Amino acid sequence: MATASGHHDYLQHDILRDVATPQLYRVNAFRVLRLSVTVDGTQISRQQKTREKMQKLGIAPPPDHSGPLPLTPPPDAEDIRKAGQRLHDMQSRIVDELFWFWPADHNDGDADAAYKAACEGQIRYAHQLWRQQKEQPVTEAVAAHNLAVLYHALALDFEHASTNEVAPADPKAQARRDKYWALALEHWGAFSGNESGWNYILSRAEALDDPRLTSGFVRRLRDSLPEAILSININLAVRAAKRGCVDEVKRHLLYIRKSGFDLHLATSLLERGASPLVEQVRRICEPVSDRSKASPEKANQLATSVLRDCRILLTGIRALLGKEHHLRQAAFDLVASTVRGCMIDYGNATEDWSGCVPLLEHAAGLALDEGLQARLREDVEQVQKNQAEEQHVDELKKAVTADRVYEVTIHGGQIRMANLCTCCLGPATREQPVSYEWEETRGMTRYKLSRSFKFPICNACLQHQAEYSLKRAVLVLLAAGISIGIAYLVAGGIEMPEWLQFVLGGGALTLVLAFILSAMIRLRVLPEEHACRDEAVEMPEASRNRVVFRFHNPLYAEAFAHSNGVSVKTRQMSKPTRGSYILAGKGAVLSLIVAVILGGIGHSIIYAVREDDWQRSPSRPTPSYSPPRSSTPSPAYTPPRQSTPFRSSTGLSSRIDAGKARARALESEISQMDSQLGSLSSSIGRYKREIEGYESQARSGLRVNQYSYEQALANHNRLVEQYNALLVRRNAKCSQYDQEIDSVNDMVERYNRGER
Repeated sequence: MATASGHHDYLQHDILRDVATPQLYRVNAFRVLRLSVTVDGTQISRQQKTREKMQKLGIAPPPDHSGPLPLTPPPDAEDIRKAGQRLHDMQSRIVDELFWFWPADHNDGDADAAYKAACEGQIRYAHQLWRQQKEQPVTEAVAAHNLAVLYHALALDFEHASTNEVAPADPKAQARRDKYWALALEHWGAFSGNESGWNYILSRAEALDDPRLTSGFVRRLRDSLPEAILSININLAVRAAKRGCVDEVKRHLLYIRKSGFDLHLATSLLERGASPLVEQVRRICEPVSDRSKASPEKANQLATSVLRDCRILLTGIRALLGKEHHLRQAAFDLVASTVRGCMIDYGNATEDWSGCVPLLEHAAGLALDEGLQARLREDVEQVQKNQAEEQHVDELKKAVTADRVYEVTIHGGQIRMANLCTCCLGPATREQPVSYEWEETRGMTRYKLSRSFKFPICNACLQHQAEYSLKRAVLVLLAAGISIGIAYLVAGGIEMPEWLQFVLGGGALTLVLAFILSAMIRLRVLPEEHACRDEAVEMPEASRNRVVFRFHNPLYAEAFAHSNGVSVKTRQMSKPTRGSYILAGKGAVLSLIVAVILGGIGHSIIYAVREDDWQRSPSRPTPSYSPPRSSTPSPAYTPPRQSTPFRSSTGLSSRIDAGKARARALESEISQMDSQLGSLSSSIGRYKREIEGYESQARSGLRVNQYSYEQALANHNRLVEQYNALLVRRNAKCSQYDQEIDSVNDMVERYNRGER
C-alpha cells in the first residue's frame, strides 16, 4: 500500500502535519488493521502477536474483508507494523480516531446500528442510517463526522486511482467523485464548528488516560483541522501543477472555493504550496546568466532550455495563482528576463538577430511586469528593424550584380558624399571627376555652362577600369589589323573588284573578327563588392539648381541619397556592366564601330596600293557556258567571255539573247519555288515533331488533347499535299529550264562556228 510521501509543509500547526496528505485514510491504523475505534490496547496487542506468530511460521493470515472500505491492494506486513505502532501512541491513535468512524456511544458500539453495519462492511446501510441520525440532535455530531469521513475517504480513493492511471473516464464516475468531494468538505466544515463533536473527542482523550492528551492538545487539534482538510486539496492541486495538468488544478481549486472554509486560509495555504514551484524556477534560471556570458554563442540554446524546463512549472503556477499574485509575477518575470539576457548576449556575439525574435516574442508573452513587457517589445521591434535593414542591405548587395543603375536627384544645396569608394565601398585613395555641360541663352548671348564633381574611388577600381579600356583597345586593334593583313595577302590572287565592295567586305571581316576575338580575350570576373568595370557614377543631367547622378552600386546610392535627404530611383539597364565578356557594357558598340572604321580605312589603303597591279594584269579567258544537267538550276547564268555576239547583230544573236532571258526568268521562278518548298518543309517538320510528341505522351500513358492532336495532323497532311503539288510544278520548271539551256548552248556553238 502507498504511504504518505512528498508532503509539503503547508500547515502552521504541526499536530496534523504528518497525516494531512492524500494518503490520509490509506494509512489510518483502524482501516489498515480492520479494527473498530472501540478496540482497547489488549485486543490490539493480542492481534499483533497473532500476526507476528503467523508470520514467523510462514502462515499467511486469512483474507479479511470485514470492516468498512477495505483497502485495495491489501496492506503488507510493513504497513501493518506501522499501523500497530500508531495505535500504541495515544496521540496518533486519537488522530486516527478523528479520521475514522465513531459509534454514537463509545462504551456500547453494538447499540449503534449504523456503526455496527459499518464495522460489518455494510457501508450503504450505514450511510442511510447516518443520514437519518444527522437529523437527530443527540446523534447529529457523530453522524456528521461519520458522513464526512465516508465521503472524504471515497473521494481520496478516487484520487488515488487517478495517480495510478486508472482515473474514471466515465462521466458518471467523475460526477460521483465531484459529489463525494463536495459532501466531504461540506460535512467537515459543519463538524469543525460543532461543539458536541469536539466534546466527544475530549471525552475520548480523557478515556485514553494519557498525560499528553490534554484539553490544549484537543484545542490544537480543532484549530488545525480546517488547515489539514484544505491542505489535502492543495497538495493534490500542486501535484497536478507539477505534471502540467491544468484541468486537475482547476478542479481542486473549485472544490476549495465551494467548500465553505475560510478562503483567506486557503489562499495562504495555496501560496505556501506554490512556493516550491517558484523556487524551482529560480534554481533553473539563476545559473543561466553566468553560463550565457561565458558562452554567448550558445546562449540561444540556454534560453531554449530554460523555456523547456520551466514550461510545466509555469503552467502549474499559472493555474495555482492569480495573475496579480506576486509569486506568479516573480516566476514569470524571472524566466522572461533570463531569456532576454541570453538573447542579448547571443545577438551581440553572433549578429544572428533573426534567431532572437521568436524567443524574445515568447519572453514578451510570459512577462507580467509592464516595464519588462515594454522592454521586450522594444527589443523585438529593434531586432525586427535591424533584420529589415539587414535584409535590405542583402538585397542591395545582390543588386550590385544586377544590370541596374540607381538614380539620385538633388535640388540645390551642398552635396555631401561619404569618403568611400563609389564602386566597391572600400577605403578611397583617389578621386574620379564627373561632369556635365549644357548651353543656355540669355538675351542675345549663348553661354556654355558645366558642373563637375569629384567622387572618391580606390586604386583597385581604377585598375579595373584601366584593364577594361586597355583590353577594349587591344581588341579593336587586333580585329582591324588581322582584317587588313588578310586583305593584303589575298588581294594579289583576285581580279580587280569595285572599291566599295572591297572596303565593305573589309569592314564586315573586321566585325566578324572582333566578335571572334571577344570570345578569346576575357576580362577578370569582378568580386561581389565591385559595381562595374567602367565609371561607377555618371551625371546624365544637370542645371543650375538640379543635378542627377546615376550610381551602379546601390549601397553607395542609398548612403549618398540618405546623407542628402533624398530618395533613390531604380532604372533598368539594357547593357550589362559586369561579367567577363569584353563586348558588354556602355562602350561596346562604339568599340565595334571604331574597329570597322579602322578596318575600312586599312582596306582602302590596300586597294590604292593594289590598283595599279590589277590594271596591268592580263585578262583571263572564260570558258563557254555549259550549265549542269541536274534538276536544280544554277543560281545565276554566266555567258562565255569569248566570241560573244554584239548587241547589234540580228538573227541567231537575237535568239540567243531571248533564250538567255527566258532561262533567267525560269531561274527566278525555280528559286521562288525552292524558297516556298523550304518554308513548307520547315512547317511540315514542326508539325511532325508536334505529332510525335503527342504520340509519345499517349504511349507513356499521359493524357493528350485529342483536338490539338487532330488539328496538328490535319495541318501536317495539308502542308504535305501543298509541298508535293509545288514539287511537281518545280520539277516541270526545271525540265523547261534544262531544255532552254540546251537550246541556248546549241545556238552559241552554231554562232561560234560562224553561223549568223
